[in-house]
Amino acid sequence: MVCVRITDLHPVRLFRAALLLLLIIAGWLLVRRAYVLRGDAEISDAQLELLRQEGLAAIPSGDVPIGAILLYGDHVIGRGHNTQVATGDAAGHAEVNAVSDALRAMGRDAFNALNRDSLLLVSTFEPCAMCRGMMEEHRIECMAFLKPKSLRNRMKSDARLLQMELTRRTTGHERLQDSLFRAHPAYDARTADH
Repeated sequence: MVCVRITDLHPVRLFRAALLLLLIIAGWLLVRRAYVLRGDAEISDAQLELLRQEGLAAIPSGDVPIGAILLYGDHVIGRGHNTQVATGDAAGHAEVNAVSDALRAMGRDAFNALNRDSLLLVSTFEPCAMCRGMMEEHRIECMAFLKPKSLRNRMKSDARLLQMELTRRTTGHERLQDSLFRAHPAYDARTADH
């Protein structure tokens, strides 16, 4: 067995290893802060029952029984359950469906005008990276969940996200997307980069 001491490493390799470790830790922390956990959130018995009903609604189709509600203050403005198997929609997660329900009921303009400090997405299970991304896209900053994922599961997911981030690349055809942005009737050059 060969033992390598840190002092035996070439300074450039040591620097690269330290930098990589720092990037991994920083990336993990950034990914984990995609939402603000509201452990102090008061969930009423009626809201818990609604979450239970939503979760149970996923079972007949063979979907994972997860339910979610979107609260504005104390009012439920959206609800959903997993529908991936039922609809064949890869984005058919409970959290996405709850936000989509609110968007359909209120309309995009009314939804976007809501005070973000009063929005709380509540799920029966900790959301995945896709759902956290959806929350970021719709500026939903507060989340509460009844059951967390295991540390092992979260770390595996976060490692995959970090790997994707570190290896992402463009194709060199950015002008195509720019032309699509400009073709939209509501195009605004200040927000074209999203």
